[in-house]
Amino acid sequence: MSELDARIRALAKRFLPEWRERADALERALLSDPVDLPTAEDAAHQLAGALGSFGFGESGAAVRAIEAALRAGDQAGAIESLPGFRALFGIVRAELEDEKGPTEV
Repeated sequence: MSELDARIRALAKRFLPEWRERADALERALLSDPVDLPTAEDAAHQLAGALGSFGFGESGAAVRAIEAALRAGDQAGAIESLPGFRALFGIVRAELEDEKGPTEV
């Protein structure tokens, strides 16, 4: 791992608690009755940008799909996409909590 990669990884680890909080907020907002659209859209948007910026492209794309579904008015599609995002985000979490180098997730 290069020095730059190590620094980016260390920074990503610092943001992990915030990302967990946003992922939980996204899930709560999507599963509330009625769906809390502003909170869901905001959490999805922020997670998509953060995960993509730190090299977790697949996770970023998964949450970006949730954001797009919400903006298109497809709440059911957003809710259906949630388990896939949570699975990918779980890999990100495990990777950042582990001492191995990053993978594309």
